[in-house]
Amino acid sequence: MVMNNKFLFGIFLHKYKKVIIFAFYIALTACNVSTKGNNSQFVIPESWITYTVCDNYCSISVPSTLELRNEDDYYTRHLPYEYDPSVNVFQQKGLANTELPNVDEHYCRVMMSYYIGDKGDFPSPTEEFAFNDYYAIFDELVDAQTGDYYSLLEAPTYRWIDIGNKNKAIEINYRRTGNKGNVTNGTIYLLCNRDILVQMVVAYRESEAELWLPDVQNVIYTFKWEK
Repeated sequence: MVMNNKFLFGIFLHKYKKVIIFAFYIALTACNVSTKGNNSQFVIPESWITYTVCDNYCSISVPSTLELRNEDDYYTRHLPYEYDPSVNVFQQKGLANTELPNVDEHYCRVMMSYYIGDKGDFPSPTEEFAFNDYYAIFDELVDAQTGDYYSLLEAPTYRWIDIGNKNKAIEINYRRTGNKGNVTNGTIYLLCNRDILVQMVVAYRESEAELWLPDVQNVIYTFKWEK
């Protein structure tokens, strides 16, 4: 089962400190991966639900087709790994009380986790830095999403995006194998705010793109820092 790996956040933090002075003074023109087009002007539909996540450090809004995983749900109680309340998982609506073996009928996830560092360990929400020293770490984050059961189908891609109000996020796109011969499309977003790093993972079954898109791709544009 694929799980978020907070230890990799620690690796990111350690390596970031090594070049923190250099990174802060790199101009955007020096970056080998530049900011590209996005949907930072996205307007949250009235039917979407807003949640505070990551121990109230931030909030996101999700479409009504998703539900927040809870510890006492039937599906959660039958997971093959221990429930981690510090990771906020949004899943396709109805999964909470779906009995085996019908849990594979659809697949969609929005997963939120975070790592706390010291003040100044990470850039501000509006800053960018060059990726040169971080490709190996980004690849490890992707590997954490494939785990021992799945494999990548192509090389991941990386870029900065604007998510609104001048805030930035690192976007890592990947495709992996899924269960029963399916293919999963995934995106990892990394968001920094001086002493905290938040990871958002959005994943859905490729054959169900019409069911989940563009909604889940727009969740990142609802992200808001609360602290």
